[in-house]
Amino acid sequence: MDRVIFALVNNEPEVLMRVTGFLRRVEFHIKSISMSEVASDPSLAHLTIKTEEEDRSIERAIKNIEKFINVHAVIKIEDCTPFSRKRDKTKTKAKESNLYELLDAVETLDSEVLRKAALKNTGTNGIM
Repeated sequence: MDRVIFALVNNEPEVLMRVTGFLRRVEFHIKSISMSEVASDPSLAHLTIKTEEEDRSIERAIKNIEKFINVHAVIKIEDCTPFSRKRDKTKTKAKESNLYELLDAVETLDSEVLRKAALKNTGTNGIM
Protein backbone atom coordinates (compact mmCIF):
# COMPACT_ATOMS: atom_id res chain seq x y z
CA MET A 1 0.00 0.00 0.00
CA ASP A 2 1.32 3.41 -0.93
CA ARG A 3 1.80 5.96 1.78
CA VAL A 4 2.58 9.65 1.41
CA ILE A 5 4.66 11.89 3.64
CA PHE A 6 3.54 15.48 3.21
CA ALA A 7 5.62 18.37 4.55
CA LEU A 8 5.47 22.14 4.54
CA VAL A 9 9.01 23.45 4.08
CA ASN A 10 10.92 26.57 3.04
CA ASN A 11 11.03 26.91 -0.74
CA GLU A 12 14.78 26.32 -1.09
CA PRO A 13 16.68 23.62 -3.01
CA GLU A 14 18.80 22.90 0.09
CA VAL A 15 15.72 21.60 1.93
CA LEU A 16 15.01 19.05 -0.79
CA MET A 17 18.67 18.00 -0.81
CA ARG A 18 18.76 17.58 2.99
CA VAL A 19 15.58 15.51 3.11
CA THR A 20 16.54 13.23 0.19
CA GLY A 21 20.09 12.89 1.52
CA PHE A 22 18.78 11.83 4.92
CA LEU A 23 16.33 9.34 3.41
CA ARG A 24 19.10 7.88 1.22
CA ARG A 25 21.41 7.45 4.24
CA VAL A 26 18.77 5.48 6.17
CA GLU A 27 17.94 3.41 3.05
CA PHE A 28 14.38 4.69 2.84
CA HIS A 29 12.71 3.63 -0.42
CA ILE A 30 11.21 6.61 -2.30
CA LYS A 31 8.77 5.80 -5.11
CA SER A 32 8.36 9.46 -6.03
CA ILE A 33 9.11 12.88 -4.61
CA SER A 34 7.91 16.33 -5.59
CA MET A 35 8.22 19.86 -4.28
CA SER A 36 5.89 22.67 -5.33
CA GLU A 37 5.57 26.30 -4.31
CA VAL A 38 2.68 27.31 -2.04
CA ALA A 39 0.45 29.68 -4.02
CA SER A 40 -0.34 31.91 -1.04
CA ASP A 41 3.30 32.22 0.10
CA PRO A 42 6.14 31.75 -2.44
CA SER A 43 8.70 31.39 0.36
CA LEU A 44 7.09 28.04 1.31
CA ALA A 45 6.72 24.76 -0.56
CA HIS A 46 4.81 21.50 -0.24
CA LEU A 47 7.12 18.47 -0.24
CA THR A 48 5.41 15.19 -1.10
CA ILE A 49 7.18 11.83 -0.76
CA LYS A 50 5.47 8.63 -1.92
CA THR A 51 6.71 5.36 -0.44
CA GLU A 52 5.81 1.75 0.37
CA GLU A 53 7.78 1.68 3.64
CA GLU A 54 6.35 0.20 6.83
CA ASP A 55 4.66 2.45 9.39
CA ARG A 56 7.56 2.19 11.84
CA SER A 57 10.09 3.38 9.24
CA ILE A 58 7.80 6.22 8.17
CA GLU A 59 7.24 7.40 11.75
CA ARG A 60 11.01 7.35 12.39
CA ALA A 61 11.66 9.31 9.17
CA ILE A 62 8.97 11.88 10.06
CA LYS A 63 10.43 12.42 13.54
CA ASN A 64 13.85 13.09 12.03
CA ILE A 65 12.59 15.30 9.19
CA GLU A 66 10.65 17.44 11.70
CA LYS A 67 13.98 18.31 13.35
CA PHE A 68 15.36 19.96 10.20
CA ILE A 69 15.56 23.75 10.50
CA ASN A 70 13.64 24.65 7.33
CA VAL A 71 10.80 22.16 7.88
CA HIS A 72 7.62 23.60 9.42
CA ALA A 73 5.34 20.53 9.64
CA VAL A 74 5.21 16.90 8.49
CA ILE A 75 2.29 14.46 8.31
CA LYS A 76 1.63 10.96 6.95
CA ILE A 77 -1.25 10.19 4.62
CA GLU A 78 -2.22 6.52 4.21
CA ASP A 79 -3.92 4.51 1.49
CA CYS A 80 -3.07 6.69 -1.50
CA THR A 81 -3.75 5.04 -4.82
CA PRO A 82 -1.97 6.23 -7.95
CA PHE A 83 -3.31 8.41 -10.72
CA SER A 84 -3.81 6.86 -14.14
CA ARG A 85 -3.77 8.48 -17.58
CA LYS A 86 -6.07 7.28 -20.32
CA ARG A 87 -6.40 8.98 -23.72
CA ASP A 88 -5.24 12.40 -22.51
CA LYS A 89 -7.78 12.39 -19.67
CA THR A 90 -6.56 12.29 -16.11
CA LYS A 91 -8.62 10.13 -13.79
CA THR A 92 -8.04 9.53 -10.13
CA LYS A 93 -8.59 6.27 -8.33
CA ALA A 94 -8.25 7.94 -4.95
CA LYS A 95 -11.13 7.69 -2.54
CA GLU A 96 -13.07 10.88 -1.90
CA SER A 97 -12.19 10.72 1.81
CA ASN A 98 -8.47 10.79 0.90
CA LEU A 99 -8.99 13.98 -1.07
CA TYR A 100 -10.62 15.64 1.92
CA GLU A 101 -7.87 14.34 4.20
CA LEU A 102 -5.26 15.87 1.91
CA LEU A 103 -7.11 19.19 1.66
CA ASP A 104 -7.46 19.30 5.46
CA ALA A 105 -3.73 18.58 5.79
CA VAL A 106 -2.83 21.44 3.45
CA GLU A 107 -5.13 23.82 5.33
CA THR A 108 -3.79 22.68 8.70
CA LEU A 109 -0.15 22.97 7.66
CA ASP A 110 -0.62 26.39 6.07
CA SER A 111 -2.48 27.76 9.12
CA GLU A 112 0.16 26.31 11.48
CA VAL A 113 2.91 28.16 9.59
CA LEU A 114 0.90 31.39 9.66
CA ARG A 115 0.33 30.96 13.41
CA LYS A 116 4.04 30.36 14.03
CA ALA A 117 4.96 33.38 11.90
CA ALA A 118 2.50 35.57 13.79
CA LEU A 119 3.90 34.41 17.12
CA LYS A 120 7.44 35.02 15.94
CA ASN A 121 6.63 38.49 14.58
CA THR A 122 4.62 39.63 17.63
CA GLY A 123 7.10 38.24 20.15
CA THR A 124 4.38 36.45 22.15
CA ASN A 125 5.04 33.21 24.00
CA GLY A 126 2.39 31.09 22.34
CA ILE A 127 -0.60 33.07 23.61
CA MET A 128 -2.80 34.61 20.95
